[in-house]
Amino acid sequence: MKKTLSSLFLISLLFSQIAFAQDFYDLKKIQEVHVIFPMKNWDNVLDSLKLNEEGVSLNARININGNMVGDADIIYRGNSSFNSDRLKNPFNIDLNEADSKANYQGYKTIKLANVIADPSFLREVLSYSIAGKYATVPKANYAKVSVNETAIGMYVNIEAVNKSFLKKHFADDNPVLFKADPNWNATKAEGCNKTTGASLEYLGDDVACYQSIYELKSGDESSWKSLIALTKALKDGKPAEIEEHLDVNAALWYLALNNVLVNLSSYIGKIEHNYYLYQKDNGQFVPILWDLDRSFGGFKNTGEGASLDLAGLQQLDPMLHVENEHKPLISQLLKNKQYQKMYTAHLRTILEENFLNDAYLAQIRELHETIKEEVSADEHKYFSFNDFMSNMEGSIHVSAEESVLGIVELMAARTQFLKKHPELLKVAPTIEVAKHSFKNTKADDDVWIIAQTQKAENVKVYYRYNSNDVFEVMELFDDRKHNDGKKGDGIFAGSLKQAKNGQKLEYYIYAENAGAASFSPARAGKEVHVVE
Repeated sequence: MKKTLSSLFLISLLFSQIAFAQDFYDLKKIQEVHVIFPMKNWDNVLDSLKLNEEGVSLNARININGNMVGDADIIYRGNSSFNSDRLKNPFNIDLNEADSKANYQGYKTIKLANVIADPSFLREVLSYSIAGKYATVPKANYAKVSVNETAIGMYVNIEAVNKSFLKKHFADDNPVLFKADPNWNATKAEGCNKTTGASLEYLGDDVACYQSIYELKSGDESSWKSLIALTKALKDGKPAEIEEHLDVNAALWYLALNNVLVNLSSYIGKIEHNYYLYQKDNGQFVPILWDLDRSFGGFKNTGEGASLDLAGLQQLDPMLHVENEHKPLISQLLKNKQYQKMYTAHLRTILEENFLNDAYLAQIRELHETIKEEVSADEHKYFSFNDFMSNMEGSIHVSAEESVLGIVELMAARTQFLKKHPELLKVAPTIEVAKHSFKNTKADDDVWIIAQTQKAENVKVYYRYNSNDVFEVMELFDDRKHNDGKKGDGIFAGSLKQAKNGQKLEYYIYAENAGAASFSPARAGKEVHVVE
């Protein structure tokens, strides 16, 4: 349906009024998405388009929270979550296919997951909420969906990882983005090294070896050379080369989150998939979490033998795959002593801020209460309402061989297991004060970075002058020669140049001893200290 100039103006005016009134991914509000197709057999048409992989979408009008957005192109999304025999399938809604300016609160794509594998309805939303404290990840909440005035049910509403997402987080207008989700039906190129998935193994210099495993979502043909360079650097295992092509700190957060959240339908599981790779302007790749509906033990196979039982998942080793050369993002990073200490520090932070204090438990109870009524009303959900009520705490038995673990049942024991793990029992240094000072400088443009520590043997500052720059690293000293007080008093310091020309100096502190490490801020990378 074509819009008139006046209708476009009214729509634009409407959205300018509501843009700041609410957040489309507010965890406390269930969104309402109404789809109006021009035909009655819309489900059969979408099924056919999906099954035949025609790459064609269906046009519809979209109303979100009582606001008519306009025309949109819609397809069914997903692989195992799609089922042509069921009405409730996952949607991909492109709001600006017909009108390049169409959006809802700035969002141009809406991804709706049909919660096919999670009786609790909690896994994906909780996982993204936790991960967002430490990494750049999509937002997620809930939406109830209807089509042609027929209620389809409750969905998880997930922010798309696309150009708009990357521009918002990285201010990048021309991003390089890969989706790591192998096309198992594609014909494999000959002469390539074998891989079990998007493992980041070096497969040779032929771009064709990678094109059935990684999907280039944004970029050009030269982007493939950057990806191959990353795999080569991981193969060679030299830290300087790895850091040229990979944001190591971001990768360690990615691995730590997958492990703590027992998200085995990811790089750390049997098949390496379900993540994005974004290359920043500085050349470093960043892995981005995606497709978390099987976190908290929803998928049970690590690739090492049979699927794990409850006890095996509760005691999933944080050093899983450290010797597995076919998972170089793990093995080549965690065999490096400093990287392993950084990774363990991230594990400790995730554990302390979400699980040892039962913060996750308070959050899932609040989410559960928010969605309970709408889940009860969902006539097309894949599990019963009793299953929904039970699965937050305990397991749901799907069959004699298969069960979906209770989140609390899994994480209460897992929290205690990780708390007592030998790597996390090592005494880490503390950073009691991290600050900067302009006093007693040797030059007008020096700024002193000062860290007051306990049990630290080596201290470094990671710093940058632009939020998209690579973090540079400088050693801090406790030798009485660097504005650090007395020698050996645990105060480490060093000087940097002040930011100029509209830049700002951002930094975080890393402190280590022989066994463990700590950061300040603890959410290092995602959060930084700033010199004003």
